[in-house]
Amino acid sequence: MNLNKKDILILFTVVLLGTTLVLWLTDDNTTAKNQEQNSIKNSGIAVEVTRPSVKTIDEELPYLGTITGAKDGSLSFRVGGMLETIEVEESEKVQKGQLLATVSVPELDAQHSRAKSELEKAKSAKAFWAREVSTDSTLYREGAISQTVFNKTAFNYEQALSSYHAAKAALKEVEERIKLTELRAPAQGTIGSIIVREGSNIGPNQPVFFFHQGQTVIYADVLEQDIQKGIEVGSPVTVELNNKSVKGNVKRIDSQAKPPFRSVRVFVGLPDGVVSGRPSGAGVSLSFKINKQENALLLPVSSIDLRGDSPRIFKINKQQKVEAIPVQLGIQQGEYRQVKGSLSETDKIISSGVNNVESGDRVKIVRETTLNI
Repeated sequence: MNLNKKDILILFTVVLLGTTLVLWLTDDNTTAKNQEQNSIKNSGIAVEVTRPSVKTIDEELPYLGTITGAKDGSLSFRVGGMLETIEVEESEKVQKGQLLATVSVPELDAQHSRAKSELEKAKSAKAFWAREVSTDSTLYREGAISQTVFNKTAFNYEQALSSYHAAKAALKEVEERIKLTELRAPAQGTIGSIIVREGSNIGPNQPVFFFHQGQTVIYADVLEQDIQKGIEVGSPVTVELNNKSVKGNVKRIDSQAKPPFRSVRVFVGLPDGVVSGRPSGAGVSLSFKINKQENALLLPVSSIDLRGDSPRIFKINKQQKVEAIPVQLGIQQGEYRQVKGSLSETDKIISSGVNNVESGDRVKIVRETTLNI
């Protein structure tokens, strides 16, 4: 094929334009990819961060305790009837002899009225025959009456005197029984729970109150290995009573472990009066506080990376890059864990998505929170 100069020029122009177009399209695509990569590089991986919280913490060892006391028991009336009044409240401290409650016994009231009436009659009869004896004694000395008449008058007086003493004793007996309608504190102590309410009918010796004397104590059978962690006399203890946390401390620890589980009985002391409505033998939840740590650094458990051989956390440096920090794990409190390592309370620590980053990654902080523990 013979091409003239004109055809060669046209062909060269077409090839040149095609090559230029291909190069332009290739360069434009490369630029777009580079821009996309730079955009990703500049934005980084989205993460949430938090700063460690610094506080004093201790380790808690939960156990089930049992309530006991120096002298615990129930108080009851010796007579039955209707519980008329209750003069005290639960958890109230009382003194020996203090009135706690009264019971109404209608038949005792009737007996008391009859006994007083009988005593008045006997008193009148005694007075009458005393006057008769005095009169007949004078008449007998003057010879106006015989020995037989005088002896009869004297006998009637003795009968009246005997009836008077019997009526007096009967009234005293009724009054002693009336005293039993009052329930008084046998000693200084604290009212526990009130078992029966006002208006209820009760029988003799039916418990009305639980009564605590002396300091209330709670004991727990603690595993020997937990004792070795640091439980000792004076160690603080928190006890859950009536939906409240009450602070106490270890008062005594038995010296020998008891088989089969090698447990040691630990006695916990509480302030007087804090146990109400709970008799001896009742169970309570308690926690021994050990291993106190001051200025401990706490982080959410979600901040800790456990993928490797040892735990680590991820800190964000000034270049917005990830730095892996090896840490030692300490006491855990709920969803927070004590960490020990090369970090401070001002460091920004990744708190979520730790499985999506590695040391050296560039990140973008989308949320920063402050721990409120």
